[in-house]
Amino acid sequence: MTVVPTAAGAPRLGTLVVEGFARQRLRRARIEALTPAARRQYGWADTLALATGLRDGNLGYRRLYAGRDLGPDTLPMLEKRHLIAWFDEFAAGTGITRQTADRYTAAPFQLGSQYDASHLLFSSSGSTGTPLPVLYHLRDFAQSLEAFTARAVRSARPDARTLLYIGLVDRHNGGNAWMYHLGGEFDVRLADVFAPPEALLDLVLDFQPDVVLTRPHILVQLAGLAAARHLPLPPAHLLSVGEGLQPEQRTAIEAGWPGPPHNSYSTVETGPLGYQRDAGVETLTVYDDLHHVELLDPAGRPITEPGVPGRIAVTTLYRQTLPLVRYRIGDVAVWTDADLGTLSFPLGRDATVLRLGAREVPELPLWSIRVDGVRQYQLIQRGPEHLHIRYEPAGTPAPRLEHALRDAVQDRLGFPVTLTVEPVEALLPDQTTGKIKRVVPLPAQ
Repeated sequence: MTVVPTAAGAPRLGTLVVEGFARQRLRRARIEALTPAARRQYGWADTLALATGLRDGNLGYRRLYAGRDLGPDTLPMLEKRHLIAWFDEFAAGTGITRQTADRYTAAPFQLGSQYDASHLLFSSSGSTGTPLPVLYHLRDFAQSLEAFTARAVRSARPDARTLLYIGLVDRHNGGNAWMYHLGGEFDVRLADVFAPPEALLDLVLDFQPDVVLTRPHILVQLAGLAAARHLPLPPAHLLSVGEGLQPEQRTAIEAGWPGPPHNSYSTVETGPLGYQRDAGVETLTVYDDLHHVELLDPAGRPITEPGVPGRIAVTTLYRQTLPLVRYRIGDVAVWTDADLGTLSFPLGRDATVLRLGAREVPELPLWSIRVDGVRQYQLIQRGPEHLHIRYEPAGTPAPRLEHALRDAVQDRLGFPVTLTVEPVEALLPDQTTGKIKRVVPLPAQ
C-alpha cells in the first residue's frame, strides 16, 4: 500500500502559501461582517466586475462574451467544453499552453510536483472522460486551503493536529495536492484509495488521525472491518468527499465510527464549494468567502427560490490566475434557505444522457430511487434497450427485493426496457476517477 507522510517533506508554509493564507483571512473577515443578503450582493458585484474585466483582458472570455450582455439573466455560462477547446486563450499570459500542460501531466507523477515555481497543474476528467488542464497559481491555491482548514476542519476540531487522506495519490490531482500542501498545517498521511481495506484499517489504528478525509464507501468498509475485528476506531472528524453521501452509507458509518460523517463538496476545477456544518442537518454551507455560487435554470437564469432544482454554477472570486466565471458543473442541487447560503447535498448529475432505443433519459431522475432494503445501486447500460442494476443489500436481502428494485426502476423510466438485477457485496469505484459512477452509459456513447 502507498502511504506518503508529508510532515517531513511538505513545504512548511512557503512564501506564496503564507501570502494566500493571509489574503484569505482578510477576505473572509470582510465578508463575515456583512448580512447574508449583503454577502450575496457582494458576490454578484464581484462576479460582474470580474466578468467585465476578463471580457476586456482575456482572450478566452472575450470570445465567450462576444456580443453578449453581462447581466444576471444574460451572463454566459462557462462550460467545460469551452475550457478544453480554448485553453490557450484562457491561459494566455501565463506562459502555459495546452501542449505544455499535456506534456507535463503525461510525465511521471511525483507528489508535491509543480509546473513551475508558482503554478500547480492538474488533469481533470471528472465523469466525462475528456481531460481538462486545471491551472492554479500557488497563492490562489493556498487561499482555498485556508478556507477549507478554517471552515471544514478547525470549526469542528480546533485541536486537530493529524490528518489522514485516502484518495488518488498516484496522479496530478487536486485532492492530493491539497493534502500535500496542508503538511504545513497538520501531520498528514496520504494513502491510496485502491489499497486493500485491511491495510487501510491498520493504518487508521496505528496513526489515530484527528481528521479523516476520504470517500464514503471507504468509511463504510473501515467501519465494517473494525467491527468484525472488535477494534475501536478513533474519534476522528470524518469528512466524506468525492461521491454523494447516501443515507444508507451514513447509517453504516455512524454504526462503526465514534462520530458521524460530514459531507464535504468540491471539484478539481473550482476548489471547495460547500461543507456540512452540522452532521445532523443534510445541507452544505457555501464557501462564499471563495465563490459566488448560483443555481441556474435550463435557460441560464438564476434560481432564487428554495427547493427549486438547478444546475450549480460557480464563480471563483479568490483566483487571480485563470478565474472561472459562472462555470457550470454537472451537479444539480436546491437552495435550502431564503438567504441562498446553504445548498442541499447534490441531487445527482445531469451531464449524462442515456439513449434507450429512440428515447433519451437524463441521468438525474435515475439517481434518487429509494427501495427499502437497498443500500445503494448502480445502473449500467448493457445494450440499446438493456439496463443492468447492481445493488448493495442493506443486511440480509428480503424476499422479492430484486423484483421491487426492478419495478422501481421500471416505474421511474416510464417505458419498457430489459432490466437485469445483480446483488453485490460492495459497489466498486471506477479505476480512473476513484468514484462510484451511479449511471454508466454504453462505452460508445
